[in-house]
Amino acid sequence: MKWEDIIAFEGGTSVRAKLNDALAFAINPPIVNVSNTNYAINGNTDKYICVTTGNSDRIITLPALSGTDWEGNCFIIIKVDTGTGRVVVNGHGADQIMGQAFVSIGYQWENYKLLKNGSLWIPIF
Repeated sequence: MKWEDIIAFEGGTSVRAKLNDALAFAINPPIVNVSNTNYAINGNTDKYICVTTGNSDRIITLPALSGTDWEGNCFIIIKVDTGTGRVVVNGHGADQIMGQAFVSIGYQWENYKLLKNGSLWIPIF
């Protein structure tokens, strides 16, 4: 590989720019704050989803398992308040989470860490 190839890596994006992007993501990962609404996770940009429920349930829908190129992505869904509402985490369409259509989070700071592995959403602890 020549220096010119490194500078123009992937259509003009330098290796340095790619490394800077990766480092920024690792140091300051994307956090989505959800309250007063349901939310569909964006598989390309979301990482941590902090949910305020108040006294109403909030539905968080995972990205589709099929047709994605982000194998190995992990999403962390956290209930951040003491409200009585639950966070209901749904699979997309018929996708399942640990063999279930949904999982729910009921207590403050309770969370699910879910990893895409092939055609499965699996929990990581």
